[in-house]
Amino acid sequence: MMLDNIKFAMAKKLGMTQIYNEHGVMQAVTVLEIDTEVCHHKTKERDGYNAVVVAYDRKKHGNKPQMYLYNKLGYNPRLKEFRTDNLSDLSETTVINAENFIVGDHLDIRGVSKGKGFAGAVKRHNFKTNNASHGNSLSHRTLGSTGQCQDPGKVIKGKKMAGQLGNVYKSSINLKVVRIDSEENVIFVLGSVPGPKGQYVSMRISKRSKI
Repeated sequence: MMLDNIKFAMAKKLGMTQIYNEHGVMQAVTVLEIDTEVCHHKTKERDGYNAVVVAYDRKKHGNKPQMYLYNKLGYNPRLKEFRTDNLSDLSETTVINAENFIVGDHLDIRGVSKGKGFAGAVKRHNFKTNNASHGNSLSHRTLGSTGQCQDPGKVIKGKKMAGQLGNVYKSSINLKVVRIDSEENVIFVLGSVPGPKGQYVSMRISKRSKI
């Protein structure tokens, strides 16, 4: 069912590819497969705010509080909330698909970036490496000085140092929808989206103006 005023969904990242626009210019795009089904409502009277809970993906095992969803949907879903006041247009078990979006929409897409483990400052913060020779001994990719002298005599908070790289929530803002394939239930957005192939991302119409 096509709902013109509903502009949010969960989608699976299938990867990136290239397409040509009407002017023959090659564009890098990300392919997203829409996978969203409304399964529950939250109301201001009962929960303090209006929102819809959508089901996406499938997992092997569910917990007892979600057994009512299994009885309703027939599978154990993963859940995501979207704030909206259009509850009347979204009855439970409503399926949101690619037809809810149009070419030209701008989306804010949020997902978990690729986890790259423990990384040094050169890779994590794009630090410059030290000299390769002229007395350099085993300190080509070292961080360098991190503290001060007697005052304040400590490493300040927020200092860029080695540590965990990736595996955090990232957002891509104002990505334009350039193509829609209703038969395959996929949309093509201009640019890159956080996360690896197979990662699920949340997306909704951007509230920021496109400059």
